[in-house]
Amino acid sequence: SHALRDASSLRRLAPALRVSVNVHPSVLHDEGFADDVLDALRRSALPANALCVEATETGIVSDEPSTLHGLLKLRMAGVELAIDDFGTGHATLHELWRLPVSEIKLDRSFVAALQTSPKSRTLVGAMIGMGSGLGARVVAEGVETLDVQHALRALGCRLGQGYLFARPLELAAMERLLGA
Repeated sequence: SHALRDASSLRRLAPALRVSVNVHPSVLHDEGFADDVLDALRRSALPANALCVEATETGIVSDEPSTLHGLLKLRMAGVELAIDDFGTGHATLHELWRLPVSEIKLDRSFVAALQTSPKSRTLVGAMIGMGSGLGARVVAEGVETLDVQHALRALGCRLGQGYLFARPLELAAMERLLGA
C-alpha cells in the first residue's frame, strides 16, 4: 500500500505513471493475494493499470491452481503483470503461453553480454520476438551504456531500465524530477 500511496502522489505530476511492485513467490501462492491487491487499489483510488505486479519466472510459474487463478483475477481487473529476470527461470513455452503476462523483463545478464557474446545477442533477439509476439511489452534490465541501448533498439527493444537512465530514487527526488 506504500507503493500505491507514493504512486498516487506522483501521478499528480505524471498522470500516466505506473508503479511496479516486486512480489515474492510465496506471496503469489497466497489465496487472498489478488483480493488484497484489489482492495488496496480501491482504497488508493488509482486505476488498476497504474499497478504492475512483478515476480520472477520461478515465482509466476506454479502448479498451484490458486496462483494462476489469482494472476488471472488481477489481470482481468486491469492490473499489469510482469515476469522479472526473464530467461533465468525454468518456464516452458506452454507455461508462458497460458500466463496473463503484460510485460517481460529481460534479465540483465543477457543484456550485459550483448556487446561481447553473439549467443547473447541471438537469445535477446529471440526473447524480444517471443515477448512481442505474445503481446507483452519487453523491457531490458541493466541498461548501462549507450552502446547497449543502441544494440537493444536494433533488436526491436524500445524499453529499458538501468543506470543509463537513472539510479534508484527516493520519493522526494522523484517528485523533483517529475516536477522539473
